[in-house]
Amino acid sequence: MNYQELREENKKHAEKFFDLMNPFGNEEDYAKEFVNVMNHTHPTLCQTAFRFFSIVIREYAGRETGQHYDMRNEASVKWAVKVTKIDAGFPCI
Repeated sequence: MNYQELREENKKHAEKFFDLMNPFGNEEDYAKEFVNVMNHTHPTLCQTAFRFFSIVIREYAGRETGQHYDMRNEASVKWAVKVTKIDAGFPCI
């Protein structure tokens, strides 16, 4: 798989994730099931997932002055800015 194909595949996965989030009010049930699956996943893969989440949060925090920032996502962006100040340092073991 070349770089462009990998980017397209990643985009499809991201779009699928947001399709799952779309039914408003269902995020808590989905999150609980997600954690349930993570609880039965290899610890190294869980660590990789949290490293991924931390990158997503750091990138999202940069939206504070960018495009697509308004009252609808202001609270989540401000939260992301605060979280990025924590040095998580998820090592690859």
